[in-house]
Amino acid sequence: MTDLISTTVLLTPYQAFQAKKWHLQNIEEHNLIQKKDLNIRPECFHRFPQWAVPTADEVKELWLATGMTQKQVSRYLGLKDTNGRAFRRFISGESSITYAYWVLLSLYVGIEKFW
Repeated sequence: MTDLISTTVLLTPYQAFQAKKWHLQNIEEHNLIQKKDLNIRPECFHRFPQWAVPTADEVKELWLATGMTQKQVSRYLGLKDTNGRAFRRFISGESSITYAYWVLLSLYVGIEKFW
């Protein structure tokens, strides 16, 4: 749980609350996904200074693991553009996903350890 708290330092208080809430729900209700089950480089799960920005394919892989639509992910992340357009830019490679959004998606699928 200390890892969850340390990774939420870069989030707004509301985002941190939502991340913790969704994380606890997923632990209880779902079989959590392991990092090894995803085709994502390990350095994408490092803490912020050493974090490698995920490619568009890696963002898409993590998004598909959530089982949410692009609109749902946009709302979950707190993006201003909740119709999915802003998130589509992340999976198309037009723009890079931020560390905070990456952590929120990772926590949603059950990945809580960032080395």
